[in-house]
Amino acid sequence: MSRGKLIVLCGIDGSGKTSVINELVKKDKIYTDYIQMKHPPKAWYENQRIAAAYLDQPGEKISDAEELIITHDLRKEEEKKEIIPLLRNNKNIIFHRYIFSLYAYHIGKENYSLDYLSKFYADILLPDKVIYLKISIDEFYRRFQKKEQLSYQKEKKYVENVMNCYETLAGLYNWSIIDTEKNDLNEVVRLVQKEIEQIVPTEDFYNLGKELYKE
Repeated sequence: MSRGKLIVLCGIDGSGKTSVINELVKKDKIYTDYIQMKHPPKAWYENQRIAAAYLDQPGEKISDAEELIITHDLRKEEEKKEIIPLLRNNKNIIFHRYIFSLYAYHIGKENYSLDYLSKFYADILLPDKVIYLKISIDEFYRRFQKKEQLSYQKEKKYVENVMNCYETLAGLYNWSIIDTEKNDLNEVVRLVQKEIEQIVPTEDFYNLGKELYKE
C-alpha cells in the first residue's frame, strides 16, 4: 500500500499560502480530511530568546547558530512523533512553509549560504510535492502595506535575497511554481489541486539530501 502524501506550500510572506490552504480544506472541497501543519513548530515560537531574535520581541536574543540546531531538533522530533506516523497511516498532510522558510530567512539576512543550510538539514524529510506560490517584490510590498511588518521585511535587499533563494530551491528540488499575482484565488486553488493529483503514490521516504530516509 502507498503511504499518505506530504505537500508543502511555500513562498514569501503575502504570497497566498494561508488563503490557498484555507480554500483547499473547506468543507465542500476534496481535501477536507487533509491534516494541516505549520513551520516553525509551536515550541519555536514559545522560546523567548528566539522570539526576541526573530520576532522583534524584547529580551535576550538567541544566536543564529543555536537557532539552527534547535529548529533542526524540533523538526526531527515532529517527524518522528507526528509526520511519519500520520503518513504511514495513509493520512495526507498539507504543510504551510516547512523548513524552506528557514533557508529563505537566513539567506535573506545573509547569515548562511544555501550550500551550508542544505548540508545542515540534509536529513530532514523531503516532501512529495512543494508548490512555490510566487509574487514579485512590488506585489509583496503592495500586499503588506496594511499589515504590520517585522523589521527585516522592510529591507529590500532581504526581500530580494529571499526571492532568489526560493527561485534557486525551485530549480534544485524541481518545485512546481504558481504565480499568485497573475492568477486569482480560484485559479490558484485549481492549479494547486492539479499538482496534488499528479503526485505519484509511493511507500518510500527520502530526505532533503535525496537519499532514502532513515529514522
